[in-house]
Amino acid sequence: MKSYNRGHGLTPRVAIELAAPHTWPAAVCPVLLGTALAAARDCVVNGWRAFLVLMTAVLLQSAVNTLNDRRDFVSGLDRVENCTDSSDAALVYSGASPREALVWALILLLGAAVCGGVLVWRCGAAMLLYGGVGAAAIGLYVLPSVSESDVPLGEVLSGVTMGGVLACAAFRAQTGYFTAELLYLCAPCVVTVGCIMLANNTSDIEKDREGGRRTLPVCIGR
Repeated sequence: MKSYNRGHGLTPRVAIELAAPHTWPAAVCPVLLGTALAAARDCVVNGWRAFLVLMTAVLLQSAVNTLNDRRDFVSGLDRVENCTDSSDAALVYSGASPREALVWALILLLGAAVCGGVLVWRCGAAMLLYGGVGAAAIGLYVLPSVSESDVPLGEVLSGVTMGGVLACAAFRAQTGYFTAELLYLCAPCVVTVGCIMLANNTSDIEKDREGGRRTLPVCIGR
């Protein structure tokens, strides 16, 4: 494992930087969309269910961000030489250890699991399907051997998972059912999240090439 400079460890500031709040809109907006679509069906929106779906999405997004930063640091992809923004490479500049980052990610995942468990209890076992898809997407995104972020399909899969599945989960939590019309109504959100991922990966082309990643921007060029 790559060595690191001991600093102040995992302080609250570092934990927030690892969670990367500036990326949360990609998780929040699909949840708001699904809730709004449910309200448009004359469904009385349950505030607690909407809040639980929102918290689950944000906690999962934060865990993925933390695990991704940890993976890039351990692999040596994130270094002082190629990471000029300290808030975007918390482990490089803070002195927090990869172990501390892993513990923080597990805490975030546990929080998401608790929120998801309450949703399953209140909304039915069908919500487990959405949770399973989310768990699979996280595994594909952060595990080095199968990472979807290392192949040209990562942007599409992220768009479908976050822009589509999250919105459908929010809709199901309110209405108790799924309709095929959601696939059409969520399409703009799917494309938007995919474009966010595309723009993010475009800014990392040089670093991804160095690490041997084959993201879509790496394949098609800037």
